[in-house]
Formats: sequence, structure tokens, C-alpha cells
Amino acid sequence: MTAPDIVRLVAAVAGGGTLVALIQWGRERWRRRQPAEVESVNLQATAQALATVSKARDELEADNGRLRQQLADERSYYLAEIDRIRTQLMDALAEIDQIRSGIRHEPAEETPS
Repeated sequence: MTAPDIVRLVAAVAGGGTLVALIQWGRERWRRRQPAEVESVNLQATAQALATVSKARDELEADNGRLRQQLADERSYYLAEIDRIRTQLMDALAEIDQIRSGIRHEPAEETPS
């Protein structure tokens, strides 16, 4: 088929309204498919976004658990340090009291004249 034959065929079809009907049918079919495809793309994008959010949430929960454990460990360490220092302080205060009471009970030395 040559180019002039195609032109004559298109002119004949267009003249009879068949080409217009074919174009309208094609457009209508495309429009009917379009919302479903758009909805499918939107659903896929939403599913992907939800998967990303879910993964991020899981990572944050894991980090949160790890940080809570780290805080608990550090709290235990510092409470033990406070108790150790408190014990040292109480021992030092008791020693100071013993020294003071020893000084009070010892007779004062007389200075030679």
C-alpha cells in the first residue's frame, strides 16, 4: 500500500465518520483505564510509603529499647558510685569524729617553763 492509497483510505473512513468514532472509542477506552491505573499507582506508592514508615518505626523502637537499656545500665553504675562515695564519706566522718574525741580526751601537754 502506498502513501496515496493510505491517504485515500483515511479520507474515505473520515468522510464516513468511522475514523472519528474510532478516535472517540480510543479516547473513551483510555479514560476508563486511566483512573484504575492511577489508583493502582497511588496504592503502590501508598503501600511503599507505609512499608518505609513501618521500617523506620521498627528501627526507632529498636533504638529506643537499646537506649533505655543503656540508660538503665548507666543509672545502675552511677547509683553504685554514689553508694561507694557515700560509704567513703561516712568512713571519713567517723574517722574525723574519732580523732576529735581523742583530742578532747587527751590531757593537754604542759609547756616547760
